[in-house]
Amino acid sequence: RSVEDISEKAETQIKVVILYPNGEVAVRKSFDKSTKSLVKNLAVKSWKAAANHAFQHEELKDHIMEATRVAISAEFKALSKSDTILKGRKPEEVAAFSNRIFVHEISVFCPVWHACMKGACGITKAKSQNDKITKSTNVMALATASLGRFRNEQLSAYAYRLSTILFHSGVKHNNILRLNRLGVCC
Repeated sequence: RSVEDISEKAETQIKVVILYPNGEVAVRKSFDKSTKSLVKNLAVKSWKAAANHAFQHEELKDHIMEATRVAISAEFKALSKSDTILKGRKPEEVAAFSNRIFVHEISVFCPVWHACMKGACGITKAKSQNDKITKSTNVMALATASLGRFRNEQLSAYAYRLSTILFHSGVKHNNILRLNRLGVCC
């Protein structure tokens, strides 16, 4: 078939030729619309569009979820082994704990997790959302500190800090028990 015949059709045409090492050739030309979009964007190196199509592709969703789970698990494992501020135990280390610094640390050690949290908080790249970013810092720090402590009990500087604040503010014993059950407080 000539290129002129193909260009007369209004929709994108995809034909994939696979050459195996043993010399066998396989040709695939029948794809659904979402697969066509994904293959086309991969072929033209439109990575952002390809990634968006991959997340929306019905047959890839389960695989992407599993890959994301594995990536986040590896990130938290690396965070546990790192010299994170969550490992602080001394009173001056706990007092110096900063949510902003911790969230920056998360963005370095756990970029996939950080991206997930930003998405959950509704943060986009727009610079007009600085107020939203500031408010979400505490939420992201608490969520990550709680998960980090669940995976590794040595990552509890955030919990120590919360406990200290609560004890000095006159919190009741039952409230501390409730927070302990949630893994937020020591």
